[in-house]
Amino acid sequence: MFPDILPGYEAESISLSPEREGAASATLVRYASGPTGGRSVLHIHGYNDYFFCAEMGPRFAAADWGFYALDLLKHGRSLGSHQTASLVSDFSEYYEELAEAVARIRARDGVRFLLLSGHSTGGAIAPLFAQDCGGVDALFLNSPFLAFAVPRFNDLALRTGIRLLGRWRPDFVVPRDADPRYAWSLHKAYERGGEWDYNEEWKRPGDLPLRAGFVRASARAHDRIHGGLRLNLPILVGAAAQDGGHAEGYDASWSSSDTVLDPAVILRRARRIGPVVERFSLAGGMHDLMLSAPAVRDVAWERLLSWMATL
Repeated sequence: MFPDILPGYEAESISLSPEREGAASATLVRYASGPTGGRSVLHIHGYNDYFFCAEMGPRFAAADWGFYALDLLKHGRSLGSHQTASLVSDFSEYYEELAEAVARIRARDGVRFLLLSGHSTGGAIAPLFAQDCGGVDALFLNSPFLAFAVPRFNDLALRTGIRLLGRWRPDFVVPRDADPRYAWSLHKAYERGGEWDYNEEWKRPGDLPLRAGFVRASARAHDRIHGGLRLNLPILVGAAAQDGGHAEGYDASWSSSDTVLDPAVILRRARRIGPVVERFSLAGGMHDLMLSAPAVRDVAWERLLSWMATL
């Protein structure tokens, strides 16, 4: 491993099989001061995202859990100059790097109990990987992407024509307007209450171009999860208490609601992941619960860590 861009973390590259755009890799990040062996967390970020929340490692370490994060293929630390960010046509394309990360964490580092954590798109990838490949002992899903948050007509278009197009033209860009308001609520540079600092080349303020391949991959994942996975693992799912971002312009509600997905749909569909799924809603929570306002995310951490203490 080598020093990561985040102080206190280490990183290593995972070489992957070449794919449609050539050479490929993922990046495994580890909190260097965390406990070794025993119990650890492996975290997967969302779409248009990468791991930058440096407080996660110390939070888990204080509870005696090691912490790892994976920058997926074509995201963040793993994005090559020859690659199109987030270009994928099925979420199983991430299985190779996840399996290798799990193998390294378990065989090399001696971790006996591994909790797989996923946010948003990562929260859809995580249960599918657990179902298809195994190797993990529990799941925490933070606002998992289990359905498109669009009107019914738009949903039909995404799930039919664009989904079909995604099989043959995964790089086709679905027209939509760029919207930087979610970034305004997060990044401190915009001086709208956000407290985070991250690379906006890796987490773009107007979102990534929406490609047909990603729509196809998402729709296929949604169908599988909605059909029922029946994962016999401890599973905790959290979401914001309310959705937001519907009004024109920008106001304070962007910092206290999920402006990306519908949290009611998330919590309803999460029941299909396994026979026993614990769920909670977070008052004042944002789309990424762990990026919410300090007092709010303290509540999220308390709920998560108290559940983890029972594992």
